[in-house]
Amino acid sequence: MTALFDALPQCAEIDGVLYELNTDYRVALCIITAFEDASLADFEKQCIMIKLLYITPPPDMEKAAEIAVKFLNCGEENGDDGEAPLYSFTKDAPFIYSAVSGVCGADVLEKPLHWYRFSAYFRDIREDAFFSRLIYLRRGVRTGKLSPEERRAAASLSNYMSVPSAGFEENADAAEFMSLLKMGEKEGIFD
Repeated sequence: MTALFDALPQCAEIDGVLYELNTDYRVALCIITAFEDASLADFEKQCIMIKLLYITPPPDMEKAAEIAVKFLNCGEENGDDGEAPLYSFTKDAPFIYSAVSGVCGADVLEKPLHWYRFSAYFRDIREDAFFSRLIYLRRGVRTGKLSPEERRAAASLSNYMSVPSAGFEENADAAEFMSLLKMGEKEGIFD
């Protein structure tokens, strides 16, 4: 797919049948948040992914999951480089929201936004955004390559420096995530 010329994917073809997708970035972020939750089994994470992403879940769950992962990777076959992440969509949500809104020049919460567009904005976050600085400092702490001034800056941001390796930091976060899923179902967001 060429992002400048081709239409963004709205459906997936499985066994000759087209299945409509929930392409809004909020759906993708709910799925990613589920994958960050260490209390969920892999099968549960896949079920959440398929239930949220497909308007009508396909019968071939294995193929549906494979295509869903490719969709979440914005068309790439494999998006995982094996390194521990430097950010969390759960913990860093306010900073990501602000940074992405700055890139797209609008409040990203105002209207639906295709996951591919959100991802493009996310990858293009400006260097002067707090989120970019935070990622830079986290990377420096991880590699041990920070100047004394940068180490002081990282120490002053100690509340923000850790990234959950997997799962939520608190049970309240898990409860909030599940309540958002239930709220989305009630409001028809994920139907």
